Amino acid sequence: MFRQFTGLNYQQYVMRARVNQAQTLLLTTSSPLSAIAESLGYYDAAAFSRQFRKVHGMTPGTYRSMLSARPQR
Repeated sequence: MFRQFTGLNYQQYVMRARVNQAQTLLLTTSSPLSAIAESLGYYDAAAFSRQFRKVHGMTPGTYRSMLSARPQR
């Protein structure tokens, strides 16, 4: 039933929710990646980085650098 409503299995849904929250934290805080990973329930930053890369095709550090270098509107 869960898949019918979300289009994802539970594990995929949780991973996406964590990565979406990570995006917000990467853009709105200057917290180190390890602190962000821990706050999202990852045991280590490497696991967090792998999951983030699966979804976005880049590491969280690259994501943060790329978006922080973008001119503000």
